[in-house]
Amino acid sequence: MNEAVEYFGSSTPRHRELMRGVGKALRLETHDHWGGLEAARRAAARGAGIVWLFSHNMINDGIAMISKLRSDPAFADKDLLIPMSTELFYDRRYRHFQSPLRTKFIPIVTPEARARKKLGIYPTGLKTYLEESRNVLKRGGMVAIALQAQGNQGALDMTNPTRAFSLFLKAASPGRDVVIMPVGISAPHAAREHKSQKGAHWGRRIRVDFGRCVSRDQLLAESEEFGGNTDAWAYQALATLLPKAAVKHRE
Repeated sequence: MNEAVEYFGSSTPRHRELMRGVGKALRLETHDHWGGLEAARRAAARGAGIVWLFSHNMINDGIAMISKLRSDPAFADKDLLIPMSTELFYDRRYRHFQSPLRTKFIPIVTPEARARKKLGIYPTGLKTYLEESRNVLKRGGMVAIALQAQGNQGALDMTNPTRAFSLFLKAASPGRDVVIMPVGISAPHAAREHKSQKGAHWGRRIRVDFGRCVSRDQLLAESEEFGGNTDAWAYQALATLLPKAAVKHRE
């Protein structure tokens, strides 16, 4: 048995059917802008590492992301690494989803946990996440990163961007074939009513918008438009994939 199978679990038709079922329960609606999803499939076929850059405005957007990837034959057998808040990871109900989802979760102390002074309980996990990400990408696997660095934020805050992506790019991206794929995940009914995206929105339609699939070198070149700020590039890339009500701009 190879390292990837031991680490992430093997793919079976049952797993893919399970993920399709989760997608139906979440009522996922997929939109592939600019052929980005097809480009990511081609990248996966040639063995490239893939970074899925997604918005984390609600509770279950991470599950929506995993179910979409795991039900797609192009990504079903790829290693997948995702950060998870310590509160959820050490809650056994969530940690045990690793096996059926065939996904490795790395516990991270989020700013929310830090604010509640829970830092003394668990390590931050950031170093482990970056090291594991680098290893997964080296062998042509997939890594997801939530741009806001914490979940259920309600909207993508363009006024207070984190440095999560630039830190990840410098520390985790190996010098090999890696592509970056922005993904906007939103609840259309909340956007229509100009309400916050916070919550799980169970039983309501969830929209998944795939953006342009770009190489690491292409991203660095395009970030020059933002003075070389890759975080600004990432926030703008996601903002174009979300409804206006799900993006917070300066007033």
